[in-house]
Amino acid sequence: MNKIQLLLLMFVLLGRFAYSQGIDFKYVTFEEALQLAKEQDKLLFIDFYTSWCGPCKKLAKGPFMEPEIGDFYNTNFISLKLDAEREGKHAAQLYGVNRYPTLIFVDGDSNLIYRGTGSSMTKGGGMIPFGKSALEATKDQFTLEDMKQLFSEKLDDEAFLKSYYDKLVEYKMNPINALNAWLKVQTTVDESSEEMLEILLKNASGIYLGSKAEEVLTANIEHYLTFASKGNKIRLERIDTSLARTTLQRAYGTQDPEMMRRYIDFCKEKNLGTAKSGELSFYEMEYLRIANHNEAYKKAAIDYVNNIISQKSIKQIKQEDAEAYNKYMEFSKDQTGTYVEFKRELMKQGRIANDNVGDIVKVSRLYWSRCETNADYKHLKKWIKYCYKLIPDSWEVNNLEADVLYAQGKADKAILLKNAAIKNVPFNYKKKSNLEYQLQLMKEGKVVFGKPENEEE
Repeated sequence: MNKIQLLLLMFVLLGRFAYSQGIDFKYVTFEEALQLAKEQDKLLFIDFYTSWCGPCKKLAKGPFMEPEIGDFYNTNFISLKLDAEREGKHAAQLYGVNRYPTLIFVDGDSNLIYRGTGSSMTKGGGMIPFGKSALEATKDQFTLEDMKQLFSEKLDDEAFLKSYYDKLVEYKMNPINALNAWLKVQTTVDESSEEMLEILLKNASGIYLGSKAEEVLTANIEHYLTFASKGNKIRLERIDTSLARTTLQRAYGTQDPEMMRRYIDFCKEKNLGTAKSGELSFYEMEYLRIANHNEAYKKAAIDYVNNIISQKSIKQIKQEDAEAYNKYMEFSKDQTGTYVEFKRELMKQGRIANDNVGDIVKVSRLYWSRCETNADYKHLKKWIKYCYKLIPDSWEVNNLEADVLYAQGKADKAILLKNAAIKNVPFNYKKKSNLEYQLQLMKEGKVVFGKPENEEE
């Protein structure tokens, strides 16, 4: 064999070796990947991940690296990884991605073809069947994207709505809107039957107050209890808490003030936890914010924070926190580990102090989104100053003040405070990389955000 033949053989072998090392993820933008998929008449496979997601890392180091899986995906798909909180944020919003990892297949026109979550793929064996299901989905009469587009036109089509619901369940997407639409027109399942109970309980985490599913559940719950299994009886007996929680989540997700009002009234009627603990004043305030009653909201926010500040003097808080810290140190004297050290540091800062600072920072961020006058900002500065008196090196307060100052054009001080926040952020805070990214944007003089995003943790 001459040298030229030997070199050619080496290139072929090296090419095969590289090709068989796993999935070949392209280092291109979402738009460029779509173009590649269109040109090559392939589906685009997207792995939506975040920097803090453990299962994402297992998937990247495991199944994605396996030669057999790589061969299958590299032959059939264009593959792309997107950080759902950075460069992939827009695409993640486009496809309603809120769990990580989420794996999707789209065609070259960006239509969603197939979808799943990565947690079930971490052992590797599921990736190839998953990909084959995506290829099969291209043969369906209606893709999920087709059904999504047709949904509003087919609200009277029982068969279509059931198929749409089933497909959403298969793709592990939230099916509650399809379920509610189907329940309004369905004639095949008796609402008082065991089959209906199973459908409702399967979707219990998505049922909210005022929905058709809640109407059916409430109307039949006493009958369901007569034949439900022991486990299902427990779930039914706890359904009020689930309904309240889901309604609150939906109120925030849709920014619907009427949904928030339903949540508040239901908690009062059923005397649920938030009503018992006196926390409803916070949600009454949130109702005003979501309803855009800005002046009433700002007054409620000022009253809410001032009430926190007036409950105990700083001296009293520090005294009570010191006593609690000493008790915890005695209790944990023989314990070791990262979490124990973290808990000791929190207790040293103060249990009450941390609670107060956390509550005030949360309200301050939302209040900031409504700040318009110097008087508004005066309240915000007062709250920040109070928090520093409780915890001088609080990373949460550093981070809040950094964001406010940067939005006001005071970049130098904002960068110093953002650095301090990152330095002191607790080890278990999942979104540290977001803070680092914001710092990078600040240093580059780019827009971080005009006003804060309203987020319910």
